[in-house]
Amino acid sequence: TTIAFDVSKRTHIQLKIYDLQGKEITTLLDEIKSKGHYKARLDAKDLPCGIYFYRLTAGDQNSTGKLVVVR
Repeated sequence: TTIAFDVSKRTHIQLKIYDLQGKEITTLLDEIKSKGHYKARLDAKDLPCGIYFYRLTAGDQNSTGKLVVVR
């Protein structure tokens, strides 16, 4: 699974994955990124099938999205 996002200026980025109960599964990114377009890859081979959420924090902006793992 790939999550694409844009960064409008150099800022600290955090990208975390959560299960339906809100438990943090993993942190994909926790670093400073320059302005640009990026993709983060989640290797879901060890995750059970189901619905997950990601939270992307870029400076003072947050966004969330849904991921579905199926096999």
